Amino acid sequence: MRVAIDAMGGDYAPGEVIAGCLLALRENPELQIILVGQKDRIGAALTSKFGQALEEFQSRISVQHAEHVITASDRMRTVLKKKQDNSTIQSVALVKDGRADAAVSAGSTGALVGAAIHILGRLKGVRRPGIGVPLPARNGVCVIIDLGTNISSRPTHLYQYAVMASVYSEYALGIRNPRVGLVNVGVERSKGTYKIRETNKLLRKSNLNYIGFIEGHDIFVGDCDVAVCDGFVGNVLLKGVEGFSAAIIHSLLEELESLLGKMNEEKRADFFKKFREMTDWSAYGGAPLLGVDGVCIVAHGKSKAVAMANAIKSASTFAAQDINSRILEKLA
Repeated sequence: MRVAIDAMGGDYAPGEVIAGCLLALRENPELQIILVGQKDRIGAALTSKFGQALEEFQSRISVQHAEHVITASDRMRTVLKKKQDNSTIQSVALVKDGRADAAVSAGSTGALVGAAIHILGRLKGVRRPGIGVPLPARNGVCVIIDLGTNISSRPTHLYQYAVMASVYSEYALGIRNPRVGLVNVGVERSKGTYKIRETNKLLRKSNLNYIGFIEGHDIFVGDCDVAVCDGFVGNVLLKGVEGFSAAIIHSLLEELESLLGKMNEEKRADFFKKFREMTDWSAYGGAPLLGVDGVCIVAHGKSKAVAMANAIKSASTFAAQDINSRILEKLA
């Protein structure tokens, strides 16, 4: 399993990105990593993060130099014209050339999506690729699609998102016959925009396990496994959830610290460990860009070592399960 890593992408690159690679290499003996980015900075980070372990993993790590780093202010048109030799584009190009089985980046989402569509192209029949993000729910995980790739979706796009995310949930996350819901402002059939009502008609005719309209709260209480929405709604929803959960968890942990003060220290540590694991987005690593003819995982910009390792694991699972072929079968 060969995974190309955008070593320069993310708030903590390249140090934490490379630390995540070390964790992934230790966990998976079949894994090979290609670090893409500025060779001198990668070399310094390798020495710093791997230390004596570098010799142990040297045969499974290679470095491909890329001169440029994409910033948040860069426009895709400018990148494609003047900054093509950048870590994001070169990571995706390795997949296109068959030198890597998957690409992972915690850098600019727009740049990765643009590069993937431009270089890899779309899967046959797919109108619009979409990002599916696994989020923790009461009884496991729910995949929300789309998270910002396409903010003006048509019913056909939303229908295909449902198909692709359903396949991903089943084969990558192990959810048997995933329940698919369409995010709306109410559950009555008369509710919602024309686009949502037309998508509802398409999904009712499909062979998916479609449960109908859902509201925002249904995503997190375990009532569905796949939540479908356009990129505008999905992105607002995700950012709102991130902010709210960070605030509420911080406050809750402070209260629990005082309430559980008399508890055995070992039990307290175990309780907080389980609580953090249950609410930690980094456990899910990254989000797949579904619908492109290759494997691309979008990692969170604030990813540290554990999140990057899990993103690499997600990429490996996606490639090993040949999920793109399964999506093509389901769409057909």
